[in-house]
Amino acid sequence: MAIVLTVRERRSLALFIIAVAAVRLATLGAYPLLDTTEARYAEIARKMLETGAWLMPQFDYGVPFWGKPPLSTWLCAASMAVFGVNEFAARLPSLLMLMGCGALVYAVAALRGGRDQALWTLALFVATGLVFIAAGGVMTEMAGTFAGRAASDG
Repeated sequence: MAIVLTVRERRSLALFIIAVAAVRLATLGAYPLLDTTEARYAEIARKMLETGAWLMPQFDYGVPFWGKPPLSTWLCAASMAVFGVNEFAARLPSLLMLMGCGALVYAVAALRGGRDQALWTLALFVATGLVFIAAGGVMTEMAGTFAGRAASDG
């Protein structure tokens, strides 16, 4: 059965999605790096920006970090180059990658069930607690998830 929304329902869902994204964006820099994972990845990106060693992520000066693919570190370092070395800049790439994942979720749902179903699906996606939390953390998983899905769907 196809989902059919009224204009008011579409507008309400769209506003909800925008509100969740706005809250997440507004709070990216509102609190310090919370755990050792966030601090580690942010520091690796900061060192990358400082040293200009974009091909070799460094856990400590001269000590390579090959534990994760470097895409998220590159994005974090680039964000720091634009917005400065701070929590907001370190977390912004995760939010952007999850927004990309949301666009892919919407596109797949639209192909399978139409635009109204896609809007509901996207609203459920952004309302998921783990998605909201992950969009505000310095992690490598968001870049890997988006890059992996975009490459296989593209």
